[in-house]
Amino acid sequence: MAANENEEELLRSVALQNAQSILIARQRAEQELLWAKQALEVRTEELARSLAMLRATLESTPTGSW
Repeated sequence: MAANENEEELLRSVALQNAQSILIARQRAEQELLWAKQALEVRTEELARSLAMLRATLESTPTGSW
């Protein structure tokens, strides 16, 4: 019986370690996704400003084109 108990305890320990590793990996992935989302939002704002300036420039030319 002692061998079975030791094996069960070892399996529980390994399962807890696996769960901990999975949790850490998930948290890391979530943080990386947040960073990527923030970077995309910043870039989207930059592109929107650039597009607005380009449109204003085009509209201010006599023919409305280059």
